[in-house]
Amino acid sequence: MSVSLTVMTFNLHEDQAEDSPNSWEKRKDLCISVITSYFPMILCTQQGVKTQLDYLQQCLPGNFSLMV
Repeated sequence: MSVSLTVMTFNLHEDQAEDSPNSWEKRKDLCISVITSYFPMILCTQQGVKTQLDYLQQCLPGNFSLMV
């Protein structure tokens, strides 16, 4: 018997200053798009701050469950 498990690790790269090319405002929709395109069963994040994790929880489809 084999079981398939999709695991994704995603570095949210902390929020940067708004004028930075790496600011969360400029990356957040792309992050959601990438995560949903892979549809992982388990999503691990690094360097995420509360506002980023809250955004993921709010914007990912209902079948995603974010455990902090």
